[in-house]
Amino acid sequence: MKDNPSNNFSVVLAEAMRAKGLNTSKLSRETGISERFIRFMLEDKTNQLPAAPYLHGYIMKIAEKLELNGEEVWNMYFKNDEGVKSSGISDHLPKNRFAVSKINKKIFIFALVIIAVVAYFIIQTVIGFDISRKLSLEGFNENIIVSQEKNYTIKGNIDPSFRLMINDVLVEIEEDGDFEKTIELRPDFNDIVFKVEGPFNKKEKLIKQIYYKEESSSEEETNSVSSTSTIDYEPEMETMPFYQ
Repeated sequence: MKDNPSNNFSVVLAEAMRAKGLNTSKLSRETGISERFIRFMLEDKTNQLPAAPYLHGYIMKIAEKLELNGEEVWNMYFKNDEGVKSSGISDHLPKNRFAVSKINKKIFIFALVIIAVVAYFIIQTVIGFDISRKLSLEGFNENIIVSQEKNYTIKGNIDPSFRLMINDVLVEIEEDGDFEKTIELRPDFNDIVFKVEGPFNKKEKLIKQIYYKEESSSEEETNSVSSTSTIDYEPEMETMPFYQ
């Protein structure tokens, strides 16, 4: 502590804080320096302050906030002060309540690697997952089914979070995943195209066939044998005069 109070940094600091309307709490918040160290400066307890390299940084921050010349303040009040500790091998920057604690780099890198690996397997699982397996259809046990009905109702179940289109028509899905869709068949083979859209915009297509066999109208063609009435026609003999 210096003998002449006018040469103490505490006086300069107190006056500058008063001029800026700052108290120790507000100055601490705006500089990130602990209130404890600011009070030590106001009380001229230089021996309680951190080592010179760290104290120099504190003075620069405070001087900038209070619009003082930091280097002049340092050279005038702290550079040759015997109470200021010189840096040693065990010195470290003191923590304050605004400081963010450092994370062990190895743990941080290891956590990032684990997250990346898990994310990779999740993405690969989703990409490689056959979403058509989430689609179950009634009556389509075989690739081709035969129907004698022109209007065929397709029923089934699918994950309700998926989108389903049958022959490019969006199908309404119930909350439990059930759905049904009536389609009109044409004679012969009909391709039924199921388009399923799952998570991550993954799309798959499934094609089934329905063979529509029209019911033949069994109208027996009656071969009506038309009995035509036959009329015997004898041409009239014209009497010719006989001349001898």
